[in-house]
Amino acid sequence: MHSATTTYGISRIGLTKRQVLGLLVFLVLSLGYQFIANDNGATTIIPYSAHTIDTDNRNVGPFDSQEVSSLRYRHWLGTDAIGRDVLAGLIWGSHVALKVGLLSTLLALLIGFIAGYLSGYVGDDSFKISSLNAVITVLLFLLSIFYFIYGVGIWKWGPIVIILLWSVWIIKNHDPDYMGKNKMAIPLDMIVMRIIEIFRAIPTIFVVLILIGLFATPSLYNVIIVIAIIRWPIIARYLRSEILKLKKADHVKASRALGLSGFEIFRKNILPLAVSPVIVSSAFAFSGSILLESTLSFLGIGIPVDEVTWGSILNGARFSFSSWWLALFPGLAIYLVIILFHSIGDNLNENLRGTLER
Repeated sequence: MHSATTTYGISRIGLTKRQVLGLLVFLVLSLGYQFIANDNGATTIIPYSAHTIDTDNRNVGPFDSQEVSSLRYRHWLGTDAIGRDVLAGLIWGSHVALKVGLLSTLLALLIGFIAGYLSGYVGDDSFKISSLNAVITVLLFLLSIFYFIYGVGIWKWGPIVIILLWSVWIIKNHDPDYMGKNKMAIPLDMIVMRIIEIFRAIPTIFVVLILIGLFATPSLYNVIIVIAIIRWPIIARYLRSEILKLKKADHVKASRALGLSGFEIFRKNILPLAVSPVIVSSAFAFSGSILLESTLSFLGIGIPVDEVTWGSILNGARFSFSSWWLALFPGLAIYLVIILFHSIGDNLNENLRGTLER
């Protein structure tokens, strides 16, 4: 009875048992990486961290003879050219993959939601702003870009938080029915769609290289920001199309007739119904972010040299064609994670589509 209930609960959210198991394995490895592979404690399963260097076993394969004191210290998946354990690197790399996928997807969702709301719901002729607020917004936007590129610490992120809070306040408190002599209509839908078209017209790798070049030093968080900038147009486009369909629905017209504000109508009557395709696209965005980060790590772009990722391990195979394990195991890890989240996205899409049809 318990098994049947569990299966039913899994099927309700669109996931199979294999997908749930794969997701659990990935989360356990990525969140508990320091407790699984570390050279600081005797209780870890693998007595090596991703940065531990074994000078006696450099570039040895899984089936080669190794100079170790016992089977516990054997490198089961081999080592790279400087003696780092590949298995430990894969486990630590799963943490990097989770961090990049999760943070970049959340940031892309934030930007995509704001852009989708402005483009689909506010539109071209509903957003009216005073000349003073327009000047302040432009100045804050330019300052946030300048300090984000050249600032450090609070000066790097502070202006971005300020412009976000300012934008939310302007959007939430604007009056679409008042058009004074000092007010102007901002064509937000046109602006957002032109930006999305620019991103779609330029190859992704070119955009990545341009954005990475803006940062002075390599950093994993810079890569996360760049990936989010690449991914948000997809989320915004899905959300915009759903909003445009729901704006014409009867329950939205009824809410507008009752005198609810535009933001309340969006929050209560449109967003809950428009979020389904965004959830599906987020699963694909997660796997796409991991693949893009692995590509950048493989090319040695934007990622610090000492950061061990799946792509950086894979990069070691370029300099030693006989070291097949450096290509096989990280490539297999990337493949399995991408297949996992793509299958989750497909199942969520079918499940949500079936729910809407019913």
